[in-house]
Amino acid sequence: MDIKRLLPAAPLPCSSQYLHASQPYYIVTIAYDHRSAGARLLHELCSLLNQLGFEAHLQSPSLSGQHWTSQLTEPIKLAHYRAGKKPIVIYPEVTKGTPLQLGLPVRYVLNYPGYFGGDSSYSNDEIVYAYHRVFYPNPDAPLLRLPTLDVSSTQHGALEPSQRTQIAYYHRRYSAVGGKVRDFGPDAIEITYSTPATHAETLGLLKKARLLYTYEMSALVSEALLCGCAVVLLPNPLTLNLAEKKILFEIDDLQGVSWGDDPHDIERALATVHLGRAQVLGLFEGWLEQLQAFIERTQAAASALPFERAWPQATIDRLPGAYTQAADLAARADRLHWQAVHKQYAQWRQRSTLREIDAAIYAEHLAAGRVQPLNVLIDQRDASTDALADTLDSLGQCLGQPAALHIVAHEPAPAALAEAPGVVWHQLPSTGPLAGGSLAALDLPSAWTLLLRSGTQLSPQALMEWGLAPAQFPQARLIYADEDQAHADEQQRYPFFKPDPNVELLRCINYLGPAVAVHTHTWQQLGAPLPGAELYAAALALLQQHGREMLGHISTVLAHAAPGAASAAEEAREFDAAQALLVPAVATRLQPLPRLGTWLPEHALQGQPLVSLVVPSGLKTGYLRCLLQATAKLNDLPLHEVIVVCQQAQADEVARACAGAVSVPLHCVTLPDGEYQHAAALNAGVARASGEFVLVCDDDTEALHAGWLARLVAIAQQSEVGLVAPRLLSSKERDPKVVGGPVFLGIQGLAASYCGEQQWLAEAGVYSRLQLTQDCSAVAGHCFVLRKAHWERVGGLRAERYPLYLPVLDLCLRLGALGLRHVWTPLSNCVHHGGKTLEQRRHDIHDRVRLMDQELAERQQMLADWAAELAHDPHYNRQLSLFKPFDIEAHIVIDWNPLRRDRPRVLAPPLHSGAGQYRVVEPLNALQDAGLVQSCVIMPLPGGSSRILQPLELRRAEPDLLVLQHSVDDAQLSQVRQYKTAAPSIPIVQMVDDLLGEVPDKHPHRVFQSREGHQRMVQALRASDRLIVTTEALQQHYGQYLSDVRLVPNSLDTHWFGLEPKRNPPGARLRVGWVGAGQHQGDLELIEPIVAEFAHEVDWVFMGMCTDGIRPHLKEMHHFVSIADYPAKMASLGLDIAIAPLEDNLFNRCKSNLRLLEYGAMGWAVVCSDVATYRTDAPPVLHCASLDDWRAALRRLIDQPDERKRLGAALQQWVQRHYTLRGLQQRWFEALFAASPTNPQDSA
Repeated sequence: MDIKRLLPAAPLPCSSQYLHASQPYYIVTIAYDHRSAGARLLHELCSLLNQLGFEAHLQSPSLSGQHWTSQLTEPIKLAHYRAGKKPIVIYPEVTKGTPLQLGLPVRYVLNYPGYFGGDSSYSNDEIVYAYHRVFYPNPDAPLLRLPTLDVSSTQHGALEPSQRTQIAYYHRRYSAVGGKVRDFGPDAIEITYSTPATHAETLGLLKKARLLYTYEMSALVSEALLCGCAVVLLPNPLTLNLAEKKILFEIDDLQGVSWGDDPHDIERALATVHLGRAQVLGLFEGWLEQLQAFIERTQAAASALPFERAWPQATIDRLPGAYTQAADLAARADRLHWQAVHKQYAQWRQRSTLREIDAAIYAEHLAAGRVQPLNVLIDQRDASTDALADTLDSLGQCLGQPAALHIVAHEPAPAALAEAPGVVWHQLPSTGPLAGGSLAALDLPSAWTLLLRSGTQLSPQALMEWGLAPAQFPQARLIYADEDQAHADEQQRYPFFKPDPNVELLRCINYLGPAVAVHTHTWQQLGAPLPGAELYAAALALLQQHGREMLGHISTVLAHAAPGAASAAEEAREFDAAQALLVPAVATRLQPLPRLGTWLPEHALQGQPLVSLVVPSGLKTGYLRCLLQATAKLNDLPLHEVIVVCQQAQADEVARACAGAVSVPLHCVTLPDGEYQHAAALNAGVARASGEFVLVCDDDTEALHAGWLARLVAIAQQSEVGLVAPRLLSSKERDPKVVGGPVFLGIQGLAASYCGEQQWLAEAGVYSRLQLTQDCSAVAGHCFVLRKAHWERVGGLRAERYPLYLPVLDLCLRLGALGLRHVWTPLSNCVHHGGKTLEQRRHDIHDRVRLMDQELAERQQMLADWAAELAHDPHYNRQLSLFKPFDIEAHIVIDWNPLRRDRPRVLAPPLHSGAGQYRVVEPLNALQDAGLVQSCVIMPLPGGSSRILQPLELRRAEPDLLVLQHSVDDAQLSQVRQYKTAAPSIPIVQMVDDLLGEVPDKHPHRVFQSREGHQRMVQALRASDRLIVTTEALQQHYGQYLSDVRLVPNSLDTHWFGLEPKRNPPGARLRVGWVGAGQHQGDLELIEPIVAEFAHEVDWVFMGMCTDGIRPHLKEMHHFVSIADYPAKMASLGLDIAIAPLEDNLFNRCKSNLRLLEYGAMGWAVVCSDVATYRTDAPPVLHCASLDDWRAALRRLIDQPDERKRLGAALQQWVQRHYTLRGLQQRWFEALFAASPTNPQDSA
């Protein structure tokens, strides 16, 4: 059967002649591999479609070079999108989901769904085609059975049956999963995944072979029959069982195949192989008609598909070049970030969960009377009964109950609630005052009331946290919390991690949320405002009259808003409420923004304040002149004076640049020549200023529009405002980028400006923070306004501590400590060209080094001076990342409340290994389950790399203890030193369970460990306060370097003892095995002769590693698995006897007896080396000091089944008696928290 001869006589010669009305095909597949029939088939399908005139491309890492195929690229997708094409995307069954997320999905089932990965079932949106009816028996799925090869090639060169003598065998998957291949004789030819080298060579072998033995079904079976080679299928429980036999039954009584190796069946297969070939050829009859029907059906379905379904928004957003306009690119950047935030939040929610310890803590607070009872009032106006039911259901799931429950609605109470005990229903008129006087006069039993919008669901701890909050915010009269909101499809939730009270931000957006606790008396005095516009107006009034202390913020998610909770009408009422309160008291007008629910107050300028401009300059006078000219041109608020500060050597050049640039008085303040100090220059300039306000600008900044200065000064005129900064842009070009947004503390190790995902001017940013005026803890020092009196109040900049890089950040923090708030606003925009003076200085290599040293010194000084403030920015949120602004911190999820000390707190980043599980994760989980500590375990990143804790992350978490493990790599070791600078009061406890440095000669890490390990460990210990080890030998060794060394042995958690280990059936060969990691080369070499000697009478089963000398004697070799699956994997090995060989050296003498504990949990009898490690606490095992001892011990256990059983049971009891984690909980707690002993020898 020649594929090419069955195609049209004159196929279209090139891609330009594709059928223009057709939709293109995208075929997802693995790289071309001649050994994979599935890969060959999909590449062939792509080639056939192209030859038939239907454009097709492969999503594949590589192509064959022999087919009419091309790789699918992003430009091809973009061209199809712009042309209005709707791709048909073909996925094989091994592909999980529909990863391209576009077009018409078509599933091509080439094997059992889910057998080699992928999904086991498919959605109704997918069109399904099957290669074999057995694989997908649904009769609605048509067949598409293309030949996987040119059938005519199987005849050329094939030997006659009488000439065939060779035997071939195939076992790819069977041996990969641990199957043992029989010996087919010295002349048998093995077919593997790598040999023969090409598919043509494989066919050549089958054309000469008499028999093919195979342990699994594959395309090789049909190819063998086509080549005239009979097939013997070898049934086995691993890869070929009766279910696989169904594949053969599509052809009744398939000839040329023997099921099993019965001689009679093999002879029959040999005699009928020619008939089998004909039967297989019959399977491919009509393939071209099937393909043509496939094309007709898929083209019709794709053409009928709505374009927005073929190209979903999320897919277009990922398509490079789909957008060209800045506004579209900005909207795309916002959407992409929210998609990332949704994934981060899903992970955060998994790790932020209530535990038993939380319930115990809340119960203690309740018993002590620290939880304020809450009245709960639900605003049911304009809400459905389903929404009310959701809210009431969530209330019923809360810890604690309301003191009183009131529901406010326009309608009368439904029958189910009219007589419900404890529920008071208030029917208000639908017109007139929204709340009515009746609520203000209610006799509510509790001092605090929780206001809920109907449909809002509460977290289980919500009543507890709001009840505890009044004590944490004693001056507050309104307390809000973080929240999330369900997407309309309810498959995604979007969080709102809010700032603490932020005056300017609240004037721009109502971020209070659908659940707010209010002081009952204050609330009633304000007229009993309900959630929405009324409560928003009340909050603005409280802020305006009494300041930020009136509001409190609980920084964790306590409320879950319903989809579409806020309507356009409600947000319009909020705008009106803000306008009524702010205009004209604060602003001249409110500027509505495109994003619903946001607006910008334009602050009212009071009078004509005097403003002095201070500019340090000298090296870049061209930029200086442009700055002065723009300031003179855009002079809605004329400057009082200009003061330029420069060094003496640059004075003449500066004077020439300034000549004629401004019409106001201009003063040049000169500094001595020498090393330039930015702080000294600003101090000198501001000291010379005579205006009430000072405008400080770098000489490479430039105003962009009229009114820019008046808007800054109007904000700065508020008495409690410190520095005010504009938005900084990269240039005057058509589509400038944002280079100076609001500054947030703690980001990237110090502080950073938030400029959005891609810095587009129109990006809203997370929670619209890029488009709203807001309070900040600091502003960028490139351009800002402040009262000169504030500057003088703190004595200006501290030039001796921060001479160049960070003086303005230090100034912001000192003014913030006095209660002033700083403001950033997008209403004013300036260009910042990126630090041209420093850029020029860096051209000189010596200057560059000095600048780097200076920056590092100031950063270290900032960390020493302000670590607490940097770690706790009130205008950010503790649940957000300190790496990238407004990402969610999903790796370090701190569940404890930072304002309370409910239990001792432990923060720990464990190693991604068994040591991390045994020494950190499980002990801390056990202590938390016992109610003794609150812990946060920082799990490793995807891929296994450790998540390196940053110093400010440590300071933000505020644990009582930081637990580290083997902090000896470069990143960890450098950070340990920084921890003591940022958080000197937090003790560091190191965990060590191995001797570093003194490793055996055959240890895989010997080269590094012998040279670096010991020294690095000593450095880590010197930066630590305590060490916890696993053995007395380690305690003695490391006691030389740290006085406080505690000993807690390894132990096993409860899940080890709930397993039911697989037992070998009676009469079967005994299974003897070893389990361990990859550093035991020397240990295993000890018993190589023993393994070889006993291989004839036992099945050796190894897991983890083995030596070259042992491998030929193994029955099974199992790869290591993740630590989560490790206990179950061990239990599945079905061992009768376990061995534990160990060389007698210093490294091994410091190791623990963990191997015996794991074996004992399985109930296995154990034979081990006679070393000190395995004699601790006298375990019931057989110790061996020589090969003769090993022979005798194994012979004893092989010959005496009762003895095996007795020793296995005794070892299991020994483990449960001495080494359960539950039994060592108190010892762990004391090792972590007990005060250091006066005498170091008592530390054990």
